[in-house]
Amino acid sequence: MKLSIILFLILAVPVARPALRAQQSHTYSVTINPISLVYGDFQSMVEKRFANKTGLAAMEYVSFNRAPVFYRIGALLKYYIIGSFEQGAQAGVQMFYDHFTSSVDRRTEGVLFLAPIAGYKYIVPFGLTFDLSAGAGPGWQLSGLNGSRFFTTFFWNLNAGWSF
Repeated sequence: MKLSIILFLILAVPVARPALRAQQSHTYSVTINPISLVYGDFQSMVEKRFANKTGLAAMEYVSFNRAPVFYRIGALLKYYIIGSFEQGAQAGVQMFYDHFTSSVDRRTEGVLFLAPIAGYKYIVPFGLTFDLSAGAGPGWQLSGLNGSRFFTTFFWNLNAGWSF
């Protein structure tokens, strides 16, 4: 009798755990960067799960302190190389566009970035979400007085929010 109970626990618990985790799965993550709020800026990201290991996110960033107009819009494609959308190490690519207008001469400039990212995401079972990623890559100045030019930049995202 004891042997059958032990065998039942050994076999049933690993089978039941994924089923319990599947009930807690989330499809969307909505996060903000709380550190950007300290500087008077606002950054948010919305990510949708497309498969257990793949997510596509849209992001925006608005600065109220840098220039009369500064904003960033972009997209991230993430693949969870270890773990899944719920919790895991991610790798992917981020593309975004920065737009700003000078406060002195009202000159408008645009910069396009495309870079690989790496990071980690963790969703607490009730939905609280932490998402950290960083990357470095090329940027292209698309307009301005100096014409087009190429440079490299480093960026990071430290987001907290909710998943549902």
